[in-house]
Amino acid sequence: MTSSLHEEAMKVGLIVNVEKTKIMKVGDWTSAVGIRIRVGQEELKECEEFCYLGSTLDNDGGCDREIMIRLGKANSAFGRLGRIWSSRNISTKIKVRLYESLVMAVLLYGAETWPMKQTTA
Repeated sequence: MTSSLHEEAMKVGLIVNVEKTKIMKVGDWTSAVGIRIRVGQEELKECEEFCYLGSTLDNDGGCDREIMIRLGKANSAFGRLGRIWSSRNISTKIKVRLYESLVMAVLLYGAETWPMKQTTA
């Protein structure tokens, strides 16, 4: 499939940059140990995790690392709003709305795609 993509791209003057292109095998690939994916004559490098649109994806399909990263980002967002939390001029109602819109949005970004396990919950 990658060879076909490479050939069709070359027809219109495009090339696949092998140095920037990496692959990640997700799930049970124990039966495919010797399989190598190539573009032309060059073999693509494998990676175990990568960041895509702000979410960290890993090769076991789990979400444990992504949850830890999201907790850290939400904690950072909460900490940056320290002056607002300590302000007496801002009502508690406004503070709750800011928390929900700024901190919780960071925490829950992409959460609908996380596969939950018994150990995660």
